[in-house]
Amino acid sequence: MLGSIVVIAWVTAGLVLPSAAPGYSSIVYWAAGLGVAVLFFLSLLAHELAHAVVARRRGVRVTGITLWLLGGTTVVDDQAPSPGTELRITLAGPLASLAAGGVFLAGAFATDASWPRLVVAALAWLGGVNVVLAVFNLLPAAPLDGGRVLHAVVWQVTGDKDRATAVACRAGSLLGVLVLAVGLFEMLRGDLVDGLWLAVVGWYLMTAAGAERAGVPLRRELANVPVRDVMSTVTGAPGWLTVDTFVDRIGQHAQRPAAAVVPADTPVLTLLTSIGGLRGDRLVLVAEQNQLVGVVSAADIARTLELAALRHASSAAGDRRR
Repeated sequence: MLGSIVVIAWVTAGLVLPSAAPGYSSIVYWAAGLGVAVLFFLSLLAHELAHAVVARRRGVRVTGITLWLLGGTTVVDDQAPSPGTELRITLAGPLASLAAGGVFLAGAFATDASWPRLVVAALAWLGGVNVVLAVFNLLPAAPLDGGRVLHAVVWQVTGDKDRATAVACRAGSLLGVLVLAVGLFEMLRGDLVDGLWLAVVGWYLMTAAGAERAGVPLRRELANVPVRDVMSTVTGAPGWLTVDTFVDRIGQHAQRPAAAVVPADTPVLTLLTSIGGLRGDRLVLVAEQNQLVGVVSAADIARTLELAALRHASSAAGDRRR
């Protein structure tokens, strides 16, 4: 993130502020640019925190927030259980950005006659960029927030979550191509900075939407694979060893703690979404008729995902040859 702060500081100190408030030294512009960059990333953090707060209130587990030059990502362990929940979580971010933009613009308006022109210009830029980001984020294309809104609407109307994902991802790919084309056109016209920025945004939209769409058949396959097919069978365990006995008498002394206990016929996708995946050395205990029959580790999940991805890639290659 430090590199992203430097980039924003360079853009504002070298281009934005000198144009809006001329007459200051380079040191002053750079100091103001660094301040603007920090406030910009704090506003991005507010956007992602809004997603996270609403998600947690709706029962969706949040494991982290990532910020970078083009925005941020709120990492959740669970998928939204309903279109309404997804819509509420999604809209919280753009609303936070609009609120931040309004505060910055109000600050610029209130201080226009009394504060240094450089400060007013910085506040105005922060206000404008937050409003623009909020509006751009609401474009109906994955992976933008607007794409999540489109996903929730299609999901609500059709009842098909995978179809909703495909629609939102196609829109994201089309928007990415359009933004990339505009960026390349601007670069050819001589506007290298804005053109390069648009080209990067377009490329990101295309690749992110494509990756999300590619995950649909993978999730569909994992929904049909039971945990018993991926677990490591427990060997050498006595027949009387029930799950309760293992947890109460043995598991509490183990160096690899149990993350959950699931029936053997649980789909792998359900396991991943219900416990948020496996991390480190934690194990999932697999039971059948209250007997311990196996365990699932992070390595087992990783191997299953890799094999499923390879099968999907091979199937897709066969379809293209036909």
